[in-house]
Amino acid sequence: MIRSVRACSPCPDCRVVAQQDTVLSVSGGRTGADEESGALAKRRKERMAGHRAVSVLLALSGAARGRQAEDAAAAAAPPAGMRSGLTCVEVLSYLAAGGIVKTIRQREGIFMKIVIDPGHSGPVEPGACATGVRECDVALAIAKLLTELLYEAGHDVLLTRTGNIANDGLAFRAELANANEADVFISLHANSVESPAAHGTEVYHYPGSVRGKRLASCLQSRLVAEMETADRGVKEANFQMLRETDCPAALVEVAFISNEADRRLLTGYAGQLAAAVAIAAGLADYFAS
Repeated sequence: MIRSVRACSPCPDCRVVAQQDTVLSVSGGRTGADEESGALAKRRKERMAGHRAVSVLLALSGAARGRQAEDAAAAAAPPAGMRSGLTCVEVLSYLAAGGIVKTIRQREGIFMKIVIDPGHSGPVEPGACATGVRECDVALAIAKLLTELLYEAGHDVLLTRTGNIANDGLAFRAELANANEADVFISLHANSVESPAAHGTEVYHYPGSVRGKRLASCLQSRLVAEMETADRGVKEANFQMLRETDCPAALVEVAFISNEADRRLLTGYAGQLAAAVAIAAGLADYFAS
């Protein structure tokens, strides 16, 4: 099952900032409906299918980085001197514009530094809402799954938030990416319009950004293939986060929270995992191109 990322005991290569919430738990974003007894068998089946997809993704990611297939399979092994089951993880927790931001860093051999931005903030600014489903919660659930996949593939992953934050600002998100010299910035969202008929996936990049467009194209093609959503295309937008990041950036509208079928994808574990796997694969495509 998708494990929790835990900080190891302090060692010469690991400095841990002790704080109550420095452990990031990847829960998989289950909904209340998943707890019904009739759905347990289905959920187990979905997870097994998801884990097979993750295994394939990790092998492909390792190959894209020029490693042998067996090296990719062995990437999860702890480095010498560490306790069994743990990798050399550094968790730095600090305040950024009123919110807790955490950096999760794997052992040596980091491939790319990626900033994942779960859109919106929580009660202060939940984003789009429909039938009790909040965009901020959907974005965070997908972001946690995506972080786990990217971490296991050897990337350096930074999250702009790991829970609700008392800040609805946007500037600190781009500032985090710039300050850490990120290679790419991905902002996760769920779309919403007045008409419940609108559905599908679209990815935005900053106008005129060649690398941003290529990144958005890689993400879009993988998302519509993996999630089987309508292809609404790659689009340009002068969004603040896309405009203010120094690195290539993309804003992903995974699906429509205002559409019933899309909303089931966004709130179900299988749909959230599919989105995470697709984005991770799209990033692998981008880095390999």
